[in-house]
Amino acid sequence: MQSTTIQALQARQNFGELLELAYYHNQQFTIARKNKPMARLVGETFMATLDGLIESDPGLADTLAILLHPDLKAEIEQSRQEYQDGQAVPLETVLQEL
Repeated sequence: MQSTTIQALQARQNFGELLELAYYHNQQFTIARKNKPMARLVGETFMATLDGLIESDPGLADTLAILLHPDLKAEIEQSRQEYQDGQAVPLETVLQEL
């Protein structure tokens, strides 16, 4: 679903209208400050649907928890980069060390 980006000052000045558009028309708004995306405004139906998906799929809940944890996300990115750089350790080596 596409999101419309608006600046924080504009969002504050038009908050009531944005709430109605998000709730009644299922529109999403990315709220930015100095052109940096800071938050999203979405309707309750969207969030209820997302909550239902997360509750019905524990794997998805775990994945989201990892992706939202900055330290874990950084470690995953570092591991990916090491793998791409050819620094991977074969599974057999890891298992032998256990």
